[in-house]
Amino acid sequence: MQKTTAVLEIGSSGIRLCIANINTGDELFEILENESRPTLLGSDVFLHGIVSLSVINECVEILSSYKELLQGYGLHARQVHAIASSALREASNKDSFIDIILMRTGFKIKVLEDLEENHYMYFAVMHALDKEKENIGTKNSLIIEIGGGSTEILLIKRGQIEAVHSFQLGTIRIASAVQSADGSTESILRIIQDHVNTITTKLNAELPLQSIENVIIMGSDARLLASAEHADFFTTYWRLQVQNFLDNSEKIARYSEIQCIQQFDIDACDAVTMRYGLLILREFIKRTNAQTVFIPAYSMREGYLLSLVVSEKNKIQKELKKHILASARSIGRKFSFDEAHANCVRKNILKLFDTLEFMHNLTKRDRLLAELAALLHDIGVFIRSGSHHKHSEYIISNSEIFSITNDERIMIACIARYHRKGGPNSTHSNFMFLDKADRIRVLKLSALLRIADVLDHNHNQAIEVVSAERKSDNIIIYTNNSFELSLLQQEIKKKADLFEFVFGYSVVVV
Repeated sequence: MQKTTAVLEIGSSGIRLCIANINTGDELFEILENESRPTLLGSDVFLHGIVSLSVINECVEILSSYKELLQGYGLHARQVHAIASSALREASNKDSFIDIILMRTGFKIKVLEDLEENHYMYFAVMHALDKEKENIGTKNSLIIEIGGGSTEILLIKRGQIEAVHSFQLGTIRIASAVQSADGSTESILRIIQDHVNTITTKLNAELPLQSIENVIIMGSDARLLASAEHADFFTTYWRLQVQNFLDNSEKIARYSEIQCIQQFDIDACDAVTMRYGLLILREFIKRTNAQTVFIPAYSMREGYLLSLVVSEKNKIQKELKKHILASARSIGRKFSFDEAHANCVRKNILKLFDTLEFMHNLTKRDRLLAELAALLHDIGVFIRSGSHHKHSEYIISNSEIFSITNDERIMIACIARYHRKGGPNSTHSNFMFLDKADRIRVLKLSALLRIADVLDHNHNQAIEVVSAERKSDNIIIYTNNSFELSLLQQEIKKKADLFEFVFGYSVVVV
């Protein structure tokens, strides 16, 4: 089955449109048309914190011209997936901008969170480099994209995501900083090196960059370089040796704006930012031990297209969940969690979630949140055993879990907090931040987590949930170890209070 759709991206330096046919078969999408128009949105926001009226009108004009193009494919503005990245995310008049665009053009913009950009970047990389998955899956890799306002980074340790970050380092931000310097290449390099040194200190604590063997670069700057230098092309990606990339990027970084415009057929704004982007990439790559650079032919827009068509059974979706769990475990190890206990609680809460599906009315996504909360519920012990549930909430709410939105991260933090002691109240800011529906989801998942956790109260992994059923006013939970269970009945009674309050059933564990 084939369907025509479009992804519209409002970025820091341009507004880009990708029109494609998406399919449910092996060929997941076919690009029909790509369009790009420059804007000064990022310059406005990063310098003044606001999108000016002139830039708003410029955006309206570009979007109106895209509407005419889309109509030729039978697409209306409200059918288009319109997304925006870091520039609009930071604009103080973001909400007004979104409303003006909706009223004047019909496009309904979704502003992506920083980690959502990483999510779509992952989709694009995994699809483009499918032929290289054995290579990437056995080595440490750095996935990086330098945007106008941010640098997106994924650290991959032998095929599993070790860390995910979004840093406020971008080509337009550097251009703004350069305006106050003397503008020489040496001054630009000094500014970039200061930023990169700060970032690499953080990255090295998670995965030493000297252990990186592959660098995967997203973004138009790298694609232009690869195409112009005739790098080896394999349908969906380019591959070249690190030294070739370093030599060519240094050469291009020293071009004048006029040379960049003529060589790459780009506008003046992109000519400036391309040079800065390549210099930033050089500084990161030089700190690794990589020999090979991969440059996917896809952008975040293709990644978004892929997210529309992959199903739960699709190999990309399966890999995605593995990476989400790996990201959470990496956080747990960073805070010296009891991994055996966390895995036992995880297995128990999943069994409870699945066997009690008839009564909780929760979704597959909620199941994932339960799994993550189970893995991380005790990491607050790293700070102090007393009140560790509060410390767990703090650590989780301030950590970056791959592919998890800000709201979901707050939910996971709350679920972890309420795995022991008292329940929510109006003074708990994270819980009150959530809307009513999400607060109910937190209560239900916290209730399940309390039961799953108390069954491994002694941290010896001796008790596992086998099944559960409803009998009259009771929920009977069957386990594999009645002897061990007899020693925990008092603890179970205490921890079952939230379950009984939320679901309206007494708990009997046998």
